[in-house]
Amino acid sequence: MPPAARLLPRIGAILAGLGLAIALMAMLGLSLVFASGTPRHDNGAGNAMQADPCDASPYGIRVVSGTAEAAVGVANAVVYRLPEGEPSGAQPLGPITRSLASDDQGCLQGRVEISAGDKLVALLPITHTSAYTLYYTSARPGRNELVMQPVSEPGVVDLVVSPENPLYLFNLDVALEWDARTDGIFLNDLAESIKRSSELLYDVSNGQMALGKVRVFQNRENWLGADAVVYASNSIRPRATMGGVVSQPTSDV
Repeated sequence: MPPAARLLPRIGAILAGLGLAIALMAMLGLSLVFASGTPRHDNGAGNAMQADPCDASPYGIRVVSGTAEAAVGVANAVVYRLPEGEPSGAQPLGPITRSLASDDQGCLQGRVEISAGDKLVALLPITHTSAYTLYYTSARPGRNELVMQPVSEPGVVDLVVSPENPLYLFNLDVALEWDARTDGIFLNDLAESIKRSSELLYDVSNGQMALGKVRVFQNRENWLGADAVVYASNSIRPRATMGGVVSQPTSDV
């Protein structure tokens, strides 16, 4: 069981207590460690060199698991790109409507738009529920900042995902008692609260948890089914219900 799993019984109280903790922090709190690709060889006479299926001009990306000596390509991983010089704001590679995913050989399918100096990280989904998704990533958090490796020489970039780098992304449904869609000041405050809350969650979990997919409902819509509700009155004190995403009593030690 990944270390983060032991924190699951507490996560409901943490998230509900945050109140406005309702989004995935921009960078997901990840870093990158990757090795340059190596040429593949066949088993025939003379060990003739074959073309790398992930090779593209000028860059290709392959997502693998295992060790550098025995790496195996993995399917359905997505890769995030942080442009050179940007401190945050990584986005998944691919069109706006659909992120590129790796195939059975680990090759990221589609046109890859990266440049020298960019930074990459791969996320491989392992477990998915309505409440959260567990990913194995190619990254580990640094002490004070993300330890990231820039893209350098053209060729195939191998991103190695590992269970030693787990990341839980928690989904949240949040219901507002009023319709705030025209309240710009509130929405700006909400955005800042989102960032602070996800950073707190990432910090207390030692880089293993953040906020994932979030839905915000207006004017009491989905009021009874939401994970968090926000009242229009400031006289109501924040409170949380223990239990979180677990469905039965679970020891947290």
